Amino acid sequence: MIISQKKPCFNILFIFFLLFLVLASSLGLTKERENLPPDLQNIISTYEAFVKNQMKRDRVPGLSVAFRWGDFFWAKGFGYADLENDVPASPESAYRLASITKTITAVAILILYEEGKLDLDDEVQKYVPSFPRKPWPITIRQLLGHLAGISHYRNYDLEGRIREPKTTEEALAIFKDFPLVAEPGTRYNYSTYGYNLLGAVIEGASGLPYGEFIHQKIFEPLGMVASRLDSQIELIPNRVRGYRLIANDLKPSEFIDVSSRFAGGGTRSTVIDLVNYGYKLIIEGELLKPETRKIMLTSMVQKNGFYTGYGMGWVVGPWNGHFYVNHSGSQQETRTHLAIFPEEKLVIALACNLEGTDLVPYTRKLAELIFQEKLDLSVYTNSIDSYIIWKACEQIFNHGLSQYYWNKGPVAFSTETETSFKLFNQYLNPKSIVRNRPSARKFVLTGIHPAGRHHLTKIGSFMATSLSQGEPTKLKKYHQVGPVSFFLDYIRLSENKKDGAKLPSFDKEIKKLIETWNLDWPKTFRSDLINLEIDLTTNWAELTSRLKRNFLGTNIFPDYSSFYIRAAQEALNSQKNDEALRIIKLGLEVYPLSPGLQAALGIAYFSTGDINNGQKALEQAYSFDPYSSAISIERFLTWSGQLQRAKKIKEALSLLQTGLKFYPREPRLLFEYGRLNRLAGHLEIAVQALEKALSLNPYFEDARLELEKIKKK
Repeated sequence: MIISQKKPCFNILFIFFLLFLVLASSLGLTKERENLPPDLQNIISTYEAFVKNQMKRDRVPGLSVAFRWGDFFWAKGFGYADLENDVPASPESAYRLASITKTITAVAILILYEEGKLDLDDEVQKYVPSFPRKPWPITIRQLLGHLAGISHYRNYDLEGRIREPKTTEEALAIFKDFPLVAEPGTRYNYSTYGYNLLGAVIEGASGLPYGEFIHQKIFEPLGMVASRLDSQIELIPNRVRGYRLIANDLKPSEFIDVSSRFAGGGTRSTVIDLVNYGYKLIIEGELLKPETRKIMLTSMVQKNGFYTGYGMGWVVGPWNGHFYVNHSGSQQETRTHLAIFPEEKLVIALACNLEGTDLVPYTRKLAELIFQEKLDLSVYTNSIDSYIIWKACEQIFNHGLSQYYWNKGPVAFSTETETSFKLFNQYLNPKSIVRNRPSARKFVLTGIHPAGRHHLTKIGSFMATSLSQGEPTKLKKYHQVGPVSFFLDYIRLSENKKDGAKLPSFDKEIKKLIETWNLDWPKTFRSDLINLEIDLTTNWAELTSRLKRNFLGTNIFPDYSSFYIRAAQEALNSQKNDEALRIIKLGLEVYPLSPGLQAALGIAYFSTGDINNGQKALEQAYSFDPYSSAISIERFLTWSGQLQRAKKIKEALSLLQTGLKFYPREPRLLFEYGRLNRLAGHLEIAVQALEKALSLNPYFEDARLELEKIKKK
């Protein structure tokens, strides 16, 4: 374990001593010190216990973690980097970074941009003339934000399991003739291939191989001594061996060569280097100018006016009101996560050697211990209308507060904010919302996006500005106590303003609702209720009884429906359909208006062959919240795949029919419905669906190929 804690120094000898300690820490030479402040000792000891327990649950062989919080640095390895040879995991263990490589590629592009060697709105062919032109121009900026329409893997069994080394040209050849999945700018489509193309742009603009450029311009300046392109033919110190689960048994990872995804997932490093990278780049501002860093960490926007949540190489957005920057990585041998909270000067890096491990719980737990708050606190209300209002308040808190930190103040002038308050009061008045729910839902859905003129974000950042009174530290308590206190304190401030300046505020009916929530909050968001240990071993009947007892007669309380859904999905995966139905129905006793539980009930019914009840449950979920991710297009596509793998073709077709009731003009659903009907021999229906998909998206090449297959019969 490595611990480094800088303290103020007052003489030159002590400065040299500290420099020695810092250098020793970076090399993994310092011994564990016991003179840490009690709060840090408690954080670390609690976290170590959590990691060990979580690794057992996840069956992770080895994991390394490091974090820097201001001047405090800590790193430790858990388990084994190599099981067969009993090699312990350590802070110096070198893992494949997988998609965290994309952040490095983006930084390299922005360095070239600052050097004047490329423009972000240049077409890629200016630097990669061998890449074929598509129906629309593709720019570097679009590639950086996954908005270029470049496909991700089309056949992962082939494209994701390449064993031989690839040159840049050979890596591009894999996908260069693939059709675009959408017109550039219209749809976010995560693509490793898009980042491979950016790697080729780096080579064309700089005249250097990709690996050499990132070494010279990023790794060397930031002191990332253990970072490099991965290689199967070179010796790499502390290389970690990867593992996977096959039929629930731990096996070595399949051999692949990641040079085929060189700029999208081809690097290897340590958690020490990752923390150093994140801290120096994002928090200390090295390598890039402030204005460049700003655009890098600002979400891009689709042509429909909706943010993607992805900037240039980084996932960006709020987490419990904090401004949060992160990226994860997943491929053979590895799972990684780099998380950064710029305002709090916290960087966390994790890497493990079990494929498919979810590292977010490990990140979340450490951040929660440091911040002394709950980062993910889902909330349930007892009516559809109050749920819509709550979602608006939640967006105001999350996006408004995080953007206040990121912008160092409000995101709009006070006159614009007054308009936003007026619209909030108009659409979300508890007495009138029932008469126009679609407009209210649309206002909430668009309120954090350019499409909705950022109305909710404007309100939240203005509230934060008013409550902070120029001292952002005053806002820290709201991350711990939650959105209700944030709103209540602002309402009281607006009512007690005595300097003549009137603050915009909320209508009396909205204030009354927030007061009601405030009365219930201390009853239902007690420590014992928000820190429940829930996992797949939970007794769901006992949990349901406890929650019903504690939430009886209240209007707002913690939402644990996702745990019921996860347990039900595990039961379905194990062919325990009756158990899945039982768990979901128990959850609905506590959360009867949950669109997620209703949707889960629907897919459980489809899995048992009960199509009629499955359709009814999905329609119920849609009626509760048509914009819920639980009933999204992506969910229908995922569910259809699950049913097909279980050889339930009839059920999959009925499921897709249900999805098309909600999304009749969605080409991806129409394509899947047409493809599945072709396989089932329903050629006339298949043709109709595929032709409609093509009419909606004339460049949908997969739909065209499906039609050609039918014509050949």
